[in-house]
Amino acid sequence: MFSNIVRGGQTLMHRVRMFWQVILASWKIGLLVAVLFCGGYTYKTVPNYVWVQVFSYARAKAAVSLSSISGSVPKQNFQLRNGRVIKTTAKRILRDVEVNHNLKFVVWQFKQGVRYGLFVWFLLFFGALVIWSFHGRGLKKNKHLRGTSLSGALVLKEQLKKKMGRLASMVALRWSKDKIALEKKSEVLGTLLVGTIGSGKTVALLEIMQQVWKKNGWFSWLAPTKGEKAFVYDVKGGFVEKFYREGKDI
Repeated sequence: MFSNIVRGGQTLMHRVRMFWQVILASWKIGLLVAVLFCGGYTYKTVPNYVWVQVFSYARAKAAVSLSSISGSVPKQNFQLRNGRVIKTTAKRILRDVEVNHNLKFVVWQFKQGVRYGLFVWFLLFFGALVIWSFHGRGLKKNKHLRGTSLSGALVLKEQLKKKMGRLASMVALRWSKDKIALEKKSEVLGTLLVGTIGSGKTVALLEIMQQVWKKNGWFSWLAPTKGEKAFVYDVKGGFVEKFYREGKDI
């Protein structure tokens, strides 16, 4: 029970942690694109001369703030709407009606960019979740790239039929729907049977031994051979009891 709790808790917490990472990644991607969109929208919708006047307003604001320390406010260049540059004081720039109007226009365009950026962030965030979902669904399908793969009984049976031929496959399968044939000469290459207690390892070995034993019996007319031999290290004695022939086997 304790191991089940630990195993289940670890699996659940891992999934929660991975889900939170995906949410954060989607949120950060959407936020980054939204900020870039907001800045680009504001920059593109505001004319260049307005930006120049806004920067002049910022310099004038800084100059007035520093004048309390230095005691004097120097004149600075200011670009008019027609492109002409004049020299004027910082206080006049701060009181200029057109400059204040352009400043409000920039703020309003920035707010519009924020609204559109939030909408873009919303679309990207949930769009990313949808993309991750479809990608995860695609990963559920088994995609074999290279190397050895684990096949089911039906898939393996069809592969053996194509490789061994229909007659050889039928002989090896003994017309049974639930048995898998061994490829010819594959017995000497090594076979590993793995399973829990009662999963059918001994039954599978008995089936193989029975086919080897019958190669010299009634089965030989359909698949004639020179005779099959098997070396069996029988610990339990089940194979000796079932297949040992007095005077023929050692």
